[in-house]
Amino acid sequence: MANTTNFNWETPDDTDLVKDGAAAIRTLGSAIDTSLVDLKGGTTDQVLAKNSNTDMDFKWVTSDDANAIQNAIVDAKGDLIAASAADTPARLAVGTDNYRLVAASGETTGLKYVADTQNTVIDAAGDLVYGTAADTLGRLAIGTAGQVLTVNSGATAPEWKTAASGGGMTLLSTTTLSSATTTISVGSGYVDLVLQFTGVYLPSASQGLEIRYNTVSSGYNSVFLYQASGGASVENQNNQNGIGTAGVALTDANNQYLFGYLRFFDYEGTAGMKSYQGQIAFRDDSETYRFRAFFGANSATPAAITQVQFVTGAASFSAGTVKVYGVK
Repeated sequence: MANTTNFNWETPDDTDLVKDGAAAIRTLGSAIDTSLVDLKGGTTDQVLAKNSNTDMDFKWVTSDDANAIQNAIVDAKGDLIAASAADTPARLAVGTDNYRLVAASGETTGLKYVADTQNTVIDAAGDLVYGTAADTLGRLAIGTAGQVLTVNSGATAPEWKTAASGGGMTLLSTTTLSSATTTISVGSGYVDLVLQFTGVYLPSASQGLEIRYNTVSSGYNSVFLYQASGGASVENQNNQNGIGTAGVALTDANNQYLFGYLRFFDYEGTAGMKSYQGQIAFRDDSETYRFRAFFGANSATPAAITQVQFVTGAASFSAGTVKVYGVK
């Protein structure tokens, strides 16, 4: 008699007589019946499991068997099953809406939910995202114009603050000179005010330039140090209508443009005189470069400067740009 390769079931040889066929079939059937006996039985919803390492040794167990993952391990929609150790499943509760799952070796399951970096953190243009704790994000709303980003007093988070005093300059406005009197409003909250003017010229060389504040048109007392024929000279201009450029040709002939700056100190102060200093550079009719440095004060009724004016003798400015800076 021959035997099958895997289960050693007995089968007839090719040369066996036909009269032995029934017995051979019965022998084979009995062997199969014996081998598959463990598959018999079982109840609804049971599953088949190995009973030992022996071939064809099985047993029926319930689907919630102690060796299987229990249904009761999950408690809510979205719960996950993760390993807490080798061969040990555990429940990870569903996270907060819009949180994401990350690896975390210090957690029981090695996983945890953290706030996501998606757009729901941001509410407005200019908002910043920063860490509020380990693996935790927060939102810093955009600051106001002119503020700087710094660290709070507790060194725990960034915050927007008004720039501290120390000479930093903030551009407040840029104005093109046009009419005979160009008025420029200035901002508040700074220590000094700086006017930077470039490419200024007039249609006639006989006209001059005066710079005023708050429409004050008298009481400007200035001392000019300037280059003149024969060397440097000093000139006093007392009780003028503005901070002027007397004797300066400002037409566009021969590129006689004027450049310079003017600084008002403590421009928001309301006590004492308004003091100032500045410098101008230009070319005269002979195309010689000229420079003037000046300082002075106005003893008019003290008031915070809220506007400055660039005034000509009569005609409108042909060109010129004024930038106003606040200085901390």
